[in-house]
Amino acid sequence: MLKFEKLSDVVEDARRLHSLGYEQLGNWDLAQVCGHLEDWMRFPVEGFPKAPFPVNVMLWMMKLTIGKSTLRKMLETETMKEAAPTMPSTVKAFDAVSSEKAIKGLEQAIQQFEAHQGDYIPSPLFGQMTREQAMDLQKVHCSHHFSFLLPKDTKTLDI
Repeated sequence: MLKFEKLSDVVEDARRLHSLGYEQLGNWDLAQVCGHLEDWMRFPVEGFPKAPFPVNVMLWMMKLTIGKSTLRKMLETETMKEAAPTMPSTVKAFDAVSSEKAIKGLEQAIQQFEAHQGDYIPSPLFGQMTREQAMDLQKVHCSHHFSFLLPKDTKTLDI
């Protein structure tokens, strides 16, 4: 199970995957993973995108009912559910030479996230989080997506 101790480890792993190559176990390649994570790293600092009205109502209801318990479970287990829906706008199409650009974008977003002073913008699903919760959630989110990219230098895979 992949676990990042620091957000800077995410960028190191992305660079390693880019230079060594990787086996894609999920639907997204390295550039798509980095682009998706970049967006979600920026949202708590710059603002979350506006969702359509029915989605907003659903998120509001979930925030009031299961949001905090879901966040607590994710942070305690350091895992996210597979195949959970995400906003389609955060899954970008990159051409094959864009991995370096996507990694750089993720690196800049991580730097912005870590340098942010004050409270992060509340999540539409989880509400207001402490700095520690927000940081831990980002690490769990990154670990989740990078766990689907297996470095080529890995000799065996236990499933």
